[in-house]
Amino acid sequence: MKIQLFQKAICRTPAFSPTDILADKWEELKRLIYDASPDFHTLIKDIPFHEIPLLAERAQLTIWKYFNRAKYRATPFGGFASVSIAEIADQQQTLIVQRNPISNYLTDWSEVDKAKDMFGTALSDTMELMTNSTLYRIGNELRYIRAQEGAVTLASVMTNKWISAVVDCCQEKITVNQLKTSMQQKLGCSKTAVQNLLLQLLDAEIIFSERTPNITGIDYFKRSGFGGNGAKMYRIDHRSVKAGKLDANQFRDLPAFFNFWRNVNKPFRSAAMTDFVIAFKNKFGDSMIPLALALDPEMGIGFAGLHETTWPLFKIKARANSGWTADAELNGVDSCDAAFRSFLINGMVEQNGIQLENFKQADLRHNDPFPNTFSAVMSYLDGLPLLETAGGATGNALLGRFTMIDPSFEAFGRELASIEQAANPDILFFDVAFSGEKAVDNVNRRLNVYNAELPLLAWSLSDEVLDLSDISVCIRNSEVILWSMKYHKRMMPRVSTAYNFGRSGFALFRFLCELQHEQLRTQLSFKLDELVPGCNRYPRVCYRGIVVSPAMWRIPEEFRNSQASADHTSLETLTRWMTNNEVGPYFKYGIHDQTLTFDTREPEDLRIFLKLLKVHGATPIIISEASVASVPVADDQGKMLNAQLILTYYHNDHLFQSVLPQLNPVMNIDEANAFLPGSMWIYYEIFCHPIRSDAIVVNEIAAVVIKAQHLIDKWFFIRYNTPSPHLRLRIKLKSPRGLRTIISLMEQIFKPALKAKKISDLQIRTYYPEQERYGFAGIDLVETMFWRDSEHVLHLLQHPLGRQDLQVQTVQWMDSIFNCLYPDVHQRMLLVKRLAGTFALEFEMSPLDFKSINSEYKTIRALHFPELTRSATQQALFELIENAIAKIGNFSFSEKLLSDLVHLHINRLFPDHQRQQETILYQYLLNHLRMKAARVASPSKW
Repeated sequence: MKIQLFQKAICRTPAFSPTDILADKWEELKRLIYDASPDFHTLIKDIPFHEIPLLAERAQLTIWKYFNRAKYRATPFGGFASVSIAEIADQQQTLIVQRNPISNYLTDWSEVDKAKDMFGTALSDTMELMTNSTLYRIGNELRYIRAQEGAVTLASVMTNKWISAVVDCCQEKITVNQLKTSMQQKLGCSKTAVQNLLLQLLDAEIIFSERTPNITGIDYFKRSGFGGNGAKMYRIDHRSVKAGKLDANQFRDLPAFFNFWRNVNKPFRSAAMTDFVIAFKNKFGDSMIPLALALDPEMGIGFAGLHETTWPLFKIKARANSGWTADAELNGVDSCDAAFRSFLINGMVEQNGIQLENFKQADLRHNDPFPNTFSAVMSYLDGLPLLETAGGATGNALLGRFTMIDPSFEAFGRELASIEQAANPDILFFDVAFSGEKAVDNVNRRLNVYNAELPLLAWSLSDEVLDLSDISVCIRNSEVILWSMKYHKRMMPRVSTAYNFGRSGFALFRFLCELQHEQLRTQLSFKLDELVPGCNRYPRVCYRGIVVSPAMWRIPEEFRNSQASADHTSLETLTRWMTNNEVGPYFKYGIHDQTLTFDTREPEDLRIFLKLLKVHGATPIIISEASVASVPVADDQGKMLNAQLILTYYHNDHLFQSVLPQLNPVMNIDEANAFLPGSMWIYYEIFCHPIRSDAIVVNEIAAVVIKAQHLIDKWFFIRYNTPSPHLRLRIKLKSPRGLRTIISLMEQIFKPALKAKKISDLQIRTYYPEQERYGFAGIDLVETMFWRDSEHVLHLLQHPLGRQDLQVQTVQWMDSIFNCLYPDVHQRMLLVKRLAGTFALEFEMSPLDFKSINSEYKTIRALHFPELTRSATQQALFELIENAIAKIGNFSFSEKLLSDLVHLHINRLFPDHQRQQETILYQYLLNHLRMKAARVASPSKW
């Protein structure tokens, strides 16, 4: 995977130069404050510079903060900073940008409700309509998401032929007049009746009109004609580049750092996505089902605990566990190998700075790929490039909001989208358009740079508008896969905005946002204070010529004591502490991009710093080293600017494997088959401790199936751990008339076990056959295989073997199972190698783990692996398997069936830790097959 630097970058520059003084910039600063805080501007607009000391202390502090921001902070905010597009070349040049930026004004998104109120509810015949994209059907019910009183609500309505007809007509954009004509032709409705129905459906948000706000595409306020007349405005400034280019040579070590950091830092998957995968597999298995069903709070599994009927649009507390955006979780103490942490701690003890390239890496362990495009936010520290943050699922995340201000930014975004698409030509990339927080939604406004879009509670101007009802989801090898039924393509969401989606409580939106990070290395920032927390001092960390973490210091508690003040004594104490700890000459204080820069040589800066410490709160105060105007960027008047660069890196490797449609039987929402208690199937859940489960199978379950064998057509059991350990016993009766006898027999046999506390509970449940999972083979045939295997396992449990003997016999059994499909040992070995690799990846097996398993295998190999002797039960099972393979006629389906049979056999055979047992047994089997292949290749040596 060759990571390359894209030959364009975003350059963000503060409004003023670090060399500017407030006396010269006071009037200009007031104009900037007017856009940022009109109320504060009213207080200071008539104040001349020399009267600032007469203002209240709080007002003086606010002025200092604004001026500090205008000189040092490059994050766009009103007129306080500007953006430019800079080219990158292999030569040292100073980038020259225009001094006076071009100001771009858009009506602020907080005015959106006023715009909607202005339009009212009147309908014109030329107005376009479109179905709410989140709408899906369950029987005669329509369910959909709507926004109501600051909350996202799962709404529903019983459908009828008129509502269904309107919804169907509005799947594609259609005018009111066209819809009226269609309804009149199809159902004989009068135009007045259609008009009244439309008003109701619009009010309920079942359909949207073109007056519904769009967060992407042509600006909604310009499109609708709303604005001006005192409306609040949103400002983004743009500076054109006059001369010069950025020097690519300064960043030549970054790709090597990204590879290094990937190798030592463990892959990350959010807890929410991990839970989703587990819950999905438990409920739906390998089925491909509608995404709406999966996330439905009643019929599905929801996402991230956000599956209540109504939930707030955003949750401030969600920031603490907001998926991949929680840097502390990604960069915490457990995120890297122990050897690397020891290397860091040793470097901190020496206090001479840490050079990461000196760490001697073991073999490559973590090789999850980088996204096709991603960003690196850079500044400079003492002339060296400083990596502030890096990563993201797409380079468009930090670019999107700027596409509204100049065509060059839109073209930039489309180039990045084209790189992603060209690398994955069989994937349907789509943007997710959602506005759920008016106070911060300005950052979500953007033009369309991807060809397709899923609008959530919004109008869409995209050429390809997607619907939730078209999207299906499945799990393949723990990977979450979306599939478009319309386009017959795998789908990948992209959210081309820097919005912190962890704030959102909208399950569908959160799911799509987190999904774009799945199976990719999207967090590449290096945070030493999070890797080794709790220290008072952190040295600078570099990788070759790149600073990846600046030196940092924890401010002692004495300086933020409520009794402390900015008097002369406190100032002297702080100055002495900074001198002793080698802080200076500049340092930053704050979090993320909300920072202030201080000059340790300026007493006024330190006095203000002491005042800020008093109101900091209880969290530790960390400051970091900084330098000023060391970036080779200046304005056209020769003044250096404290710029920040957003570089984009890319590669052209194919990342996302498509999914063949025929391998994914799709279960529709209304297709669920069920056997209720009282039908041909009776299903018991027997709750017991894993230690006790073998005895329950051998004694109680065996007694039931033997005594009732004249009533039973087939039966099988499996072990389960959710919600607590239990056995699932499923019995198919020859006739429902035997039900009463079975229930009575179960009560008679299990009552003593319940009294003796051998089991904690016994429940009768509805049986849902996995038709969607095994439909390709025939569910009746598969259930018969489960029966034969359960009988075989029961026999093994009744005649227990030692651990190693049981492992040997299981490996032989697995080999015989796969031999049914692949008699050739080399073909069999390829399949087993692939399956073993999946388990090894799941458990993040290290070279030491493989060595330990191989050593154990050598011990059991001495048992000589005798050929498997098939009992009558086993022979019946193998005949069923051979019949199924012949019926299926598809290697992929057959492989899936056999691997599932092996999985369930191990589940039945071992009382606990079955997944780990399966992992070990696949490694044993792989070694066993290698030996067999060696015998075939060189029989004389054996």
